[in-house]
Amino acid sequence: MQFVEPRHLRGAPGRPADHTVGNRNARHALGTVAIGTPGELAVQGAYAGQPPARVRPWSTGGRRPNFLAAHHSSVPDVRDMRASYDADAYRRLRQVERRYDPRNLFRLNHTIPPSEATK
Repeated sequence: MQFVEPRHLRGAPGRPADHTVGNRNARHALGTVAIGTPGELAVQGAYAGQPPARVRPWSTGGRRPNFLAAHHSSVPDVRDMRASYDADAYRRLRQVERRYDPRNLFRLNHTIPPSEATK
């Protein structure tokens, strides 16, 4: 199964607010999903990478946690998480991690490591 999901981000998602939602300057978000058997992972991965590659010239470079997943894994890359937030929001989220999860026990999802050493 393969599909592409474009989302329009104008209106409320584009308005400033006092929370950590990042990349408010983007007009659209694009997600791709490719699901198959283990033997089809290479083909599915190649498919899922095509739409983002084609629209990259118009990309802000930001990411949205809703659309993140590592290849062949459910754990996103830390660099993608950093690209999901502006610098101030990422700093604030990292402070929360240091306070409540300093050993990064809750890291098997959309994690923000409490420090560079805990990636």
